[in-house]
Amino acid sequence: MRSQTIESRFADAKEQHGMRWTKYTGIQKVTMETTLIFACINLKKNRQTQNDLRVCLRSERSRPVSAPF
Repeated sequence: MRSQTIESRFADAKEQHGMRWTKYTGIQKVTMETTLIFACINLKKNRQTQNDLRVCLRSERSRPVSAPF
């Protein structure tokens, strides 16, 4: 399961964030580009997780509260 999750992140980076080829030459420039791309991917993932949590919490609030006994 973990390998599938990691593989999908790299596939996503490659397909949707232009990581098939690098725009720069040199290890420092490529490292900088890769770091920035993955930072953006992580920010997008965190934002999506926050939105999912909000939706979950809203649905919990709308449920009727039952009596404790």
